[in-house]
Amino acid sequence: MNGHSLDPRDREVRQVVTGSMDAGPTDFEISTIPKDSLVTIVYLDPDDHGIEVGDVVAYSWKNLVVTHRVLSIDEDERTLTLKGDANRSTETVPFDDVIGKVVGVSAPLGKIVSLVKSGSTLFLGMVVCAVLIVCSLSEICRIVTRDNLESD
Repeated sequence: MNGHSLDPRDREVRQVVTGSMDAGPTDFEISTIPKDSLVTIVYLDPDDHGIEVGDVVAYSWKNLVVTHRVLSIDEDERTLTLKGDANRSTETVPFDDVIGKVVGVSAPLGKIVSLVKSGSTLFLGMVVCAVLIVCSLSEICRIVTRDNLESD
């Protein structure tokens, strides 16, 4: 299955980069998934997938990983009909394109990751480091100057 090990303990964490799954609360175990959330995906065996209607799955599409909800399962055709909760259209995906099932969502951790990855946060971090370096060098110069004056 896309080169992943089939051990059900294998998982990966990804960040959701669109709002396609953010249509408000649902009655499903995995409800809304806001943009920037981190999701935990457990790899599945396509022959023993355990996927049910209402689950959120991750699948490969044009070198991207998409997370959408299962609307129906066609075991004979080995396909899933999927839809982002906030989307109007559905897509039909072969079992073999499914990477895994979303088993956890963390919007707060995703926001932190987005903040850390943003250019403004990186710039602010560099400014803070530069200020700390200048303050440290200033303090070192002051101590060295004081010690030189006291030894004279």
